[in-house]
Amino acid sequence: MSAGIDAVYADREAAARQWKSAGGNVVGVLGATVPVELIAAAGMLPVRLVGDPYIALVDSPTYMEPVREGFLRSIFEKLMQGCYDFLDLLVIPRSSEGLLQFYYLLEHVQQTEPDRRLPQTYLFDLLQTPFEPTRVYVRARILDLKARLEDLSGKELEDTAIIASIARYNEARSSFRSLNKLRSSLPPRMSGETALKLAACGPALPVEAFDDLLRSNPGENDRRDGVRLMIKGSPVEHVDLYRAIETMGATVVADDHDWGEAIYAHDVDESRPWLDALTDHYMNHVPGPRRFPQDRVDAQFMAKAAETQVDGVIFYLEENDDTLGWDYPAQKRMLEAAAIPSLLLTRQTYWSLNEKSIAAIREFIGEIRP
Repeated sequence: MSAGIDAVYADREAAARQWKSAGGNVVGVLGATVPVELIAAAGMLPVRLVGDPYIALVDSPTYMEPVREGFLRSIFEKLMQGCYDFLDLLVIPRSSEGLLQFYYLLEHVQQTEPDRRLPQTYLFDLLQTPFEPTRVYVRARILDLKARLEDLSGKELEDTAIIASIARYNEARSSFRSLNKLRSSLPPRMSGETALKLAACGPALPVEAFDDLLRSNPGENDRRDGVRLMIKGSPVEHVDLYRAIETMGATVVADDHDWGEAIYAHDVDESRPWLDALTDHYMNHVPGPRRFPQDRVDAQFMAKAAETQVDGVIFYLEENDDTLGWDYPAQKRMLEAAAIPSLLLTRQTYWSLNEKSIAAIREFIGEIRP
């Protein structure tokens, strides 16, 4: 694996700090459902915020409900400690209840404690349902985001810049998909850990730098044998889970969560007007816990499992998940019908992989080992 991947993964905010030091504007985003193409087209750097499982929780136990996801509690802590003082704006999508409440919390702290060095926030009110009223609404929200970015940059955002930005992101998505085939090949020639690190580099770098990194062919290209697994469920921001699985003789050849390959699975349709294309893309093709209809989402999951010829699926749900677990029973039945075994790990803490889960994974791999 290239040292470049490790360096970016180890400090996913380094490029943003450098960008800011050079006089540029940096826009933070949460989740995978913010149209980063618009931010880049405005000449700013989008950077996806990521939690730190080793950070001491000082403020979040006081300010946040204990039912909030671990990654949000960690990111809140980083915000309160001034780790994101380089952000000019933070865009929070309304793609889950946790993200919406996170937006309200930051607004409250900004109003009641103005001495805190928190970035200005913007709620991107995205809905992910395939209906005409939704399309009209999301289209308006994208134009509103465009106007907010124009206010920040002080200049009009030209259509030609947006179209060029969409093309650059599509090129990077294509490069990722090409490289990712190394881990889903028979046999795999890249680890799931490397693939997850690569996926994490995209939201941390300027898109041109990310594409250059991908085109340098940084994967191991070493043959791997053993059980082929897929990880599905809550966002997996860090590689500890994948590393633990792969030290047991398996390879994570596919995943379905919003830090993995799913964020590069679909291009924005460049044959359509940019506003229609971005609306369709973020409504229908970007992973999010409230993307509907569920049967279409499930069909895509099963198609990925079949395409990558997985031997088993691990459902990984964090301790405060209140959405994805509802989808599990139907997905388990579909896997059983396809003779694909699965393992459910619930109430997983953001802070560490516990011994009980490690033992369950080891037993699961042992049961399905070819």
